[in-house]
Amino acid sequence: MNLIKNKYLFFILRILKDITHPTKWQIADDLNSQQLTHYYLVFREEDMVNQKGGQKSIIFDSNGIPLNPTYIDVKDKDYVYFPITIGQVGLAVYHTYLESNEEKDRERFLKYVDWFYNNGVEDKKLGLRWITHVALPQYKNQGSWQSAFSQSRGISILLRGFQLTAKEKYKNAAESALIPFSFPVSEGGVTSYTEFGPFYEEYTAEVPTLV
Repeated sequence: MNLIKNKYLFFILRILKDITHPTKWQIADDLNSQQLTHYYLVFREEDMVNQKGGQKSIIFDSNGIPLNPTYIDVKDKDYVYFPITIGQVGLAVYHTYLESNEEKDRERFLKYVDWFYNNGVEDKKLGLRWITHVALPQYKNQGSWQSAFSQSRGISILLRGFQLTAKEKYKNAAESALIPFSFPVSEGGVTSYTEFGPFYEEYTAEVPTLV
């Protein structure tokens, strides 16, 4: 009972924060460039510190890769590598590099490229996927899960890594990461096929969540 009360309180406070202090992102100036410069939304590192996946802010490991605090109804883990957040913070680091043009920022960004390259799960049928190893009780998903959002973040990071280094392995990994969009969630992909057409799922579960 206390968990339910705490959960309601948590989400009420989140809603109040979103209303009183909404997060606003600048839209990139050039959305048609042949070069991968700013992402569509210009993420800033200073705005990432308080991006909450739970009741606390993200933390960083020794390589500067963020870990998300888990939601209030997850009891077996406190922090988890969350590919969606890793991609978002990685893009913010890339934006820092675009503005500073300093080698230290380039090297920081390439750590994100290598994280996505080294932490994908390769499958002959499904290609390269990034799995989030935490339950989604709100969607009745008790295990690990793949996500279209994770795939898109990984592709965005890897292609920028290829552009910076010309290393074919990053481009090949990005291409492989497109494959899961061609398969339904029931087969390990990231797509729900609806009467209105395909829907790319942020949160995959037995029943389409359509987030």
